[in-house]
Amino acid sequence: CFAGTWDGSPKWKLTGTDKKFNALLKVREGIHPVSGKPIKWNKEPIPWALVEAQNPVDIGSGYYLLPPIRPPPSGRRQPTNLIELPDGDYRKHTNTVRRL
Repeated sequence: CFAGTWDGSPKWKLTGTDKKFNALLKVREGIHPVSGKPIKWNKEPIPWALVEAQNPVDIGSGYYLLPPIRPPPSGRRQPTNLIELPDGDYRKHTNTVRRL
């Protein structure tokens, strides 16, 4: 793989007709390819295993589009297996040490 600079006139140009290249052009401009909002770059690397677990879409040049973050569940969920112990039950006590 060769990477470098080219001082001559451009030999080819992205036309923007391919969706993959359109997304890459927006990323190059610092704009999110889906939402259109400015990208906030973070210099801290993310382990590739975490990225791969999200099923990323390769948009070229080492950039990947991740699926949107799901919103948190609505409302507070209560576990159904917890029951209130009746008063006087020997198992019901405060967080202090139980005296026997």
